[in-house]
Amino acid sequence: MMTIDEAIRHCRDEADKQRQKAPQYEHAGLAHAAAGCEECANEHEQLAKWLEELLRRREEMAVQRGQSARLEEALLQARQRIKELEALAREAETLRRIAFDAERKARMEAICIRAKSVESTVLEKELARKRAPIIAVDFDGTLCENAWPGIGETKWETVQALVAARAAGARLILWTNRIGARLREAVEWAQARELEFDAINENLPETLAAFTTDCRKVYADIYLDDKAAQPSTAVLEALWETARGVMNGEEEQG
Repeated sequence: MMTIDEAIRHCRDEADKQRQKAPQYEHAGLAHAAAGCEECANEHEQLAKWLEELLRRREEMAVQRGQSARLEEALLQARQRIKELEALAREAETLRRIAFDAERKARMEAICIRAKSVESTVLEKELARKRAPIIAVDFDGTLCENAWPGIGETKWETVQALVAARAAGARLILWTNRIGARLREAVEWAQARELEFDAINENLPETLAAFTTDCRKVYADIYLDDKAAQPSTAVLEALWETARGVMNGEEEQG
């Protein structure tokens, strides 16, 4: 059984033989036989071309099969790599959670140590009273850096002190201009830092019972606010200077 290459060579050889016979037949006056030889030669040439085309197609298919195999292998490798990356991502998330829990535990331990070491402060004097002190605390600028309407960096010293105070018995009121979704964000932010409030923008039930009324300003023993100022001599003098500057400006305009 011949191979395709052998069949091509056979067709070429047979075509050459037939073309060599054709002149001999013509010279002998056998035009019909010469035409038959030429036609046979053409048919063998055509068959050789078809076989060459078939061989070319088979070679192209072999190359394509090789490429398909390589692509399939690359796809399998990519899938394996994706699985490895997913496993690494899960491991990284686990480590992140472990680190977060460790940091949270360390902060709570620091809060407890600080609470035990605090002595002779205003807060301690308030806690010494029979009634637990009430502390009203602002949010933006006090518990965190002011980044309204967002939430700025945590002021850990203030947050930790309030957590310790509440653990010792103080009552905390969140006293802020935030409302709606912004207020919920603030409360959730505080809870994530172990800071809970006994009331939010309202008086405590015992305050209402004691005064039998509810005023707009919440009652507290201590107010923490980044905008607050004690009415000291220096503060009052600054207020007078401001007032005089405004009045002098009005007189000059007049």
